Parts: sequence; structure tokens; C-alpha cells
Amino acid sequence: MGAEDASPSTRQAAVECVEQWVKLPGVGLQQWTPVLSVVFSAVSEDSAALTNLLNILAANDELSSTDQLVHDLCNYITTVVAQKLLTDLAEDIGCDELASLVSAICTVAVTAIPTLLRNARKSGSELLCDLCSLLANICSCDGSYPIDEMISDLPAQFFTTLRENIGSFASSSKYDENRNVATAVSSYYASVCRNAITKMSFPPAECFKEYDKVQREQFHRYRLARSEVSVDAYFMMGRDTLVFLNQELEEAIAKGNLCRIECVVFLWENVADYLSEEDYTEICQNLELCTRLSGIGEGTDADRLANTVMRHLHALSHLVQEHDNSVLGRREQAEDQIGEEAVREGRLSIFTGFLQAAELECHVVRLVLPFIQRKGVSTEALRTLEKFVSERSKGILRVGDEISQCCYSFFMDEANSEQQRLEALKCIGYILSVKPSDDIMFENCHRLLVTRYQKLLYGERAFASVSFLLQVCDAVRSAVSNFPPEHLSEMLPLVSQLLCNALFTNPSAGCALAKTAVLIFGHNTSTTPQLCACIRQWLESFASSLPSQSIEEWLSLIYQASLLRLPCFGAGTSPSKFPLSRNCGNKLPKSMT
Repeated sequence: MGAEDASPSTRQAAVECVEQWVKLPGVGLQQWTPVLSVVFSAVSEDSAALTNLLNILAANDELSSTDQLVHDLCNYITTVVAQKLLTDLAEDIGCDELASLVSAICTVAVTAIPTLLRNARKSGSELLCDLCSLLANICSCDGSYPIDEMISDLPAQFFTTLRENIGSFASSSKYDENRNVATAVSSYYASVCRNAITKMSFPPAECFKEYDKVQREQFHRYRLARSEVSVDAYFMMGRDTLVFLNQELEEAIAKGNLCRIECVVFLWENVADYLSEEDYTEICQNLELCTRLSGIGEGTDADRLANTVMRHLHALSHLVQEHDNSVLGRREQAEDQIGEEAVREGRLSIFTGFLQAAELECHVVRLVLPFIQRKGVSTEALRTLEKFVSERSKGILRVGDEISQCCYSFFMDEANSEQQRLEALKCIGYILSVKPSDDIMFENCHRLLVTRYQKLLYGERAFASVSFLLQVCDAVRSAVSNFPPEHLSEMLPLVSQLLCNALFTNPSAGCALAKTAVLIFGHNTSTTPQLCACIRQWLESFASSLPSQSIEEWLSLIYQASLLRLPCFGAGTSPSKFPLSRNCGNKLPKSMT
């Protein structure tokens, strides 16, 4: 290959020969290092040959343990190959060969991470930084994905894997050395995160409509592939990442760029699960910015943004609801930052993050409520609202009337889907469960909901599908579990009527609801006689339908009822003494044997 008079075919044959040898198991990459150096020099301008050779080496298990070869290979990539990439990117960024070469480079880079980190701790992180710089430039290449380019997502795995490896090394005894490496590469994570906002923002709706189906799917997959970019930046730079995202969000809001706003909120949503009390100031600043979005207009871009905001609030709920009161100790620090005069004038916003969670929670709920009536956002808004109200916290009780009124209006609108109306009903149930029984709103809701509830459960389309029946049973289980004891006697006839159908239409869902009903109503003295009559009716209907394939579910229900020692079974009665059980061969559910 080094001969000047060698023909192209001879060079190609030599390259293929080396490739075949390197593929062999136990070949010993270390002894092939001099040969590989010659081969790489010979194919430096051949994208296809480079790609193939890099992929072969990356797949070899010995590569990660051959430090010198890894060093030489990465140095070759960051110098010779990097120069070729710059030229190719300028000429034809959408070339398939270029995408394949970048993919191969990223695969080698991921494999080389442990070796690069070991070397960085010993002799400096220059080579690692050069590789990060190259891949960060690929992430931020010009053009829109997937119209102009299809390579900017390829380095995502490298940056995530590098972050994870640095994190695992950080727990070792050489903390300072690892911290130095993390500091050296953190600027590249900042660059990737900054450019990701532009690359990951949806095109305006008018432009996105021009994408064909494949291109739209590719863009959605692209966003998913790069969704960890804010997580990577957060673990490398901490709260500075959140400060940056808030700055970007504020600028985008000021410019009214809905697509860019949505992307920043999307990045916040993805990092939310990793945040802690230490980030409470930035979280509250972000929530304050989100309140400015309550008045966004109509349209595809606005609805997409609203849905992302709802998911973001859902992801933050654990911090909004459960932040530790020790955070209040940092209030003095906040007062110092905004000035004594502002404190005297009462301008210390609740969003500084130093007031009670209940107050913050109220404002978050008030941000969610307007979106419940918005057709394209209702599902996410109800899901987020349910997440907050299901905790039945003090903060939720403060806005309970607002929640009940909003959800009741939604429930009464028959234009909304049955599933959404049931979700609204769940939210009302949670609110009613924490209100005193003499509350005016409670009494009004209780009277008004009964008629509508019956219509929803027993209308012509009520059991048109098994999936809807499952949703109905789930909603009723939630309502029964949270209903005030003094009103259970009014609820039992509705539940029994539903079960007369559900137990035979979908025994699994029906028996699950029936067991909840037995548990709740069986412990209430005012409903015990009614419950016994209901159980007798269910069992008689079941006995007349034998043999049944749902015997397991029914026997589990009977067993639970017997444990309560209801009068209809008699004290000390065991499942094996039921006439029904004898007819079934005394077979108990597997979970009870």
C-alpha cells in the first residue's frame, strides 16, 4: 500500500485483506497497529473504506483494552478525518456516505470513552476535548433535520455515555482528577445544549405541513434521540444549565417564538426528574415564566406548546408538592438579592421559591385549569391536574372550588369524550373527598352529578367497547374509594347497577370493582344490609351462568367478602363452605392456594 506505483485495485485488495484479518477472533490488535497506521493513511480520502474499517475496529472486543491504538485512532479522527469532514460538510451535508462515516466515528468514540478517560486523568484531557469539539460541531451543523442534514443526532450517545462514565468515576477515590476532566469538557456540553434548542425546535406549522409523512416521523424520532441533551448538560454543569434554559425561555417569550418556547420547555420537562431541592430557585423562576403562557393564542403551534407545558408541570409535580421546608431558610438570601425596599413593598414573589409549597401549588393549578377546556390540550391538562389533586394536599384544597367548577363544566359538556369526562369526574371526586360534608359546593356537586353520572354509565353507548368499560370501572373505583362515608348509601345502588352488567361483560374489571365495593361498603354499617343483598344478587346470577371461564376472579371476590364476616355469609364461614364453591369443585384462586 505504501508503494507509489501500486494500482488502485492493488491498494483496494490490500485494504480488504487487512479488514478480513482484523475480523478474525483473537487476532491481537496490538500487533496490527503498525499495519493499521499504513492502511488509514492509504484510505484517508475514501469515505466508504474509512467507514468500513472504523466499524470493524469498533466491533472488535480488544479495542477498548488497547490503549495506544485507541489513542492513535482518536488522534487520527480528530486531525485527518476531521479535516475531511469539514470539506464534505461544506460540499454536500446530505450525502449518505457522509452520514455513514459520521456514524462510524461516533461508534468508535463511544467504545473509546473508558480509555480516553483513563488517559485524561494521567496525561491531560486534550485528546478527549478535541474529540468532544469535533462531535459538538457535528451536533450543531447547518441545516434543518431531516430536510438538509441527517447527522446532528448521531453524537448523542457519545455525550450521554461520556457523562455517565464521568459520573461513575466521580464516585471513586480520585475525585479531584475526575472533577478536572468534567470541567474540561463541560463547555462542549453547554455548546451542544445551546445549539440543540435551534435544531430541535419544530418548524412553524405552515412549514411542517410541507414535510411528508416519513420526514415528520424522522423529526419526531430526532427529538426523542436528543431528548437527553439537557440531562447531560445538567449533570455536567449543574444549576447553570437551568439558569441558561430560563434565560432562553424568557428571550423566546419576549419574541413570541412559540416553537422555540416549546423546545425549551421540552428540555425542562426531560431534566425535571433529575432535579432536587437545590434547584428550587430555578424551578420557581421557570414556573413564573410559564405563567406568561396562559394567554397563548390558538393554532397547531400553540396547542403543541400548551401540551408540552402540561407535561412539564406534571414532571415537576413531585418538587412543587413535596419540597422540604428547610428551603425556607434560604428566604433571607432571596431578600438580600432583591433588596430591602422590594421586601418592604411586598414584591417578594411567591415564585422566589421560599414560600410554602401549598401557595406555589395553587398557582400551578391555576395555570393548568384554563387549558382543560381547550380541545387540543384537554387530555394532557386533565392528566396533569389529576396528578396534583390525587395527593389531596392543603394547597389543592385552597383551590378546590375552582377545580370543581372547571371540571364540572367540562363533565357536563357532552361534546367531550367519555374518557375525558371520566377523568374530570375523578378530579372532582378527589376534591370532594377532602371537603367537609356540609360544604355547599359538596352538596351542589353531589346532587348534580348523580343524574349525569347515571347517564354516562348507562347510556346507549356506555358499554359499546370493553376498553370503555374498563375506564368506567376504574373511574368508579376511584370515586368509591374517596367518597365520604355518610353518602355511601346513595352511591351503592349506582355501583351495584353497574356491576350487574360489568361482572359478566368484563369479569376482570368487574370483580376488581366489586372487591373495592365490598371493602368500602362492607365496613360501613349503613350500607352493610344493602351490600349483602347486592352480593346475593351477583352470586345468584353467576350461579345461573355456570360453567364460567372467570371462576378465578369470582372466587377471589367471594374469598374477600367472606373475610369481612358479612351477615350474608355468617360468622366463621370459609369459602369452601359456600354452595357455589362446592359446585365449582372447591377450587380457589391460584393466589390463595
